[in-house]
Amino acid sequence: MEKLEKQNILLFSIDFEDIRFLVPDGFKYADRLPGMIYKFLDFLNRRHAKGTFFMVGQDAELHGTLVKEIIAEGHEIGCHTYDHQTLNLLNKESFKADLMKNMEVLHRLGTKDIYGFRAPGLSLTAKTPWAYEVLEGLGFQYSSSVMATKSAFHGWPEFGTDFKLINNKIWELPPTLLPIKSFSIPFASSVYFRFLPTIASKWAMNNEFRQNKPVISYFHSFDIDFEQERFMHPGVNGSWLYNFLMYYRRKGMLERFDKMLPENITIMPHYRYIQDYLANKSLKETGTSVKKGTLTI
Repeated sequence: MEKLEKQNILLFSIDFEDIRFLVPDGFKYADRLPGMIYKFLDFLNRRHAKGTFFMVGQDAELHGTLVKEIIAEGHEIGCHTYDHQTLNLLNKESFKADLMKNMEVLHRLGTKDIYGFRAPGLSLTAKTPWAYEVLEGLGFQYSSSVMATKSAFHGWPEFGTDFKLINNKIWELPPTLLPIKSFSIPFASSVYFRFLPTIASKWAMNNEFRQNKPVISYFHSFDIDFEQERFMHPGVNGSWLYNFLMYYRRKGMLERFDKMLPENITIMPHYRYIQDYLANKSLKETGTSVKKGTLTI
């Protein structure tokens, strides 16, 4: 593959999940996912870019035609578990069974190669390192599953924000955080981007690019769905405050994100970045300041 020049790189991903599966009596609500996914696809097409779609297996089954369209357009497909259970609710054996079911669905729908995994809720922590062993055994090459900061839900601040090669086998690519220790959140992702003033996210993104570091960004279909019906979202522990934030500033979100990006930006899937910048290449060869750290678990 042709070597890429030094540039501003955004690793853009969508967590493909139909939230109705996780809400009591959820299927009494409208199916909002396809319309929002098409908006993200339009965004990528306008920028002549490809992204990574981390797919929940049962949701992919329900929306098989849409999944096939995403595959046909050349986007990367990754796993997001079969039914969106966070890793703290699984063990090594149940996680392996779940992931194999997730992979089977995606292969059946036409995915040829699956290299990447994202844990629901970024729930890969110091308490669940066995996940890397399972991923390695099933042929995965990377994960983007660590919230490398303190979190009300699933954080692993000791991991650090650099990309790391786990046991010399699996790359971990944590979403990029705001470089403020007391307020370290994923500034270009989901509810965090919606909560922050756009000018703060733009400053943080440009700060990463000045250091020649890539930015990892992720969103869900609901992040741009300002007409979605109101209900208590899963994963917020019944908190009305967190649930308020789940709906906060959805309207115009994708437009704000699009306008924030510099003109000279390259948007790419996670695995392409690994191939072109990390796999079997030294820092001198890649021209990037990203640390090729290792971690033995």
